[in-house]
Amino acid sequence: MAGFGLSIETNKNTARRLRETRLVNAGNYTTQNTVKVAVDAEAKGETPGAGACRGDSGGPVLRGDIRSRDLVGIVSWSSGPLNTRERRICGGFTAITPISEHRVWITDSAARLLALGPSPRAGERAPPAASYSWWFAR
Repeated sequence: MAGFGLSIETNKNTARRLRETRLVNAGNYTTQNTVKVAVDAEAKGETPGAGACRGDSGGPVLRGDIRSRDLVGIVSWSSGPLNTRERRICGGFTAITPISEHRVWITDSAARLLALGPSPRAGERAPPAASYSWWFAR
């Protein structure tokens, strides 16, 4: 797992630095969708430490060595450590949405984005779009 999230839950200055940690599969969890649950290899989710935190959601979960990594999932949420009396949100179980069921959509969407051409450079204005989202029409 890699992300720019907090490394110390109570210190916002620990975010915005790319970090990675090794997680191990702890099984599946199903509500409206199925997510893979992973924990840090050493503490097994029982103490604060490795695992997702604020700012990591949406980040990649990768498999393989540093020369050949594959994207296998997206970080969804974390439970907080299991063996602490204080309420925490970082570490513990990290829920991962597998991308295998969404691979066709991801590939098609990426192809459509690439077909749009390069994005404008910083400071340049983008040409007006022919249509716009209902969100901006409010």
